[in-house]
Amino acid sequence: MEMQTNPLQNVPLFNACSREILDELTSKSVIRSVHKNTILIMEGDIPHSIYFLLEGAARVFCENKYGKEITLQELGAGGSFGKLASLYKHPSLASVITKSECKILIIHAGDFEKLYNNRTELNEVLSKQWANKIARLSHHLKVIALESINQRVYWALERYSKLDERLVRVSRATHKELANLIGCSRESVSRALQELKESGQIKIEGNLVILCSSLDDKMTA
Repeated sequence: MEMQTNPLQNVPLFNACSREILDELTSKSVIRSVHKNTILIMEGDIPHSIYFLLEGAARVFCENKYGKEITLQELGAGGSFGKLASLYKHPSLASVITKSECKILIIHAGDFEKLYNNRTELNEVLSKQWANKIARLSHHLKVIALESINQRVYWALERYSKLDERLVRVSRATHKELANLIGCSRESVSRALQELKESGQIKIEGNLVILCSSLDDKMTA
């Protein structure tokens, strides 16, 4: 008899986990369909559940004191959020909103905590993921603080290309989305895109942006 597919098998976080762990997690979960523009976690609140994005897209963001949104991360299928704040009962440092219709697997924080405390395998997986997340956010802050607007825009385009699992071609993100990701105005994004096009670093064909090189290559050249 063929083994039924576990919905968490496509979540990269659990690539190194045994099927037993996945089945335990899934047995404590519910799957919900969520509309576009639904706030799942609000900055400052303590979430009571952990969320795993099975289908759709979501955005992690925070607001400065003037109410301007800064995007911290774009999530596609396989993304997850709410783990750290839920486990340690700490107010969330960011909000999460759906960008499309989504299918989400939800596990109550108490059930997840029991498995986390009793399963060394799960503990190790999450520790590695949090270390990677800290490194990713540190790089994000470095780009915003130290790089030029053009380099920041190019970096944001690379982020979108990886989200879509394309290394070169990326669907054109709106100027607002790019501006939110790198902390600048939409007008600055428009100017940067034009300058990147004129310098040959990107090409724009219809609704696609083609990245002509890697930002890391340009920075180390």
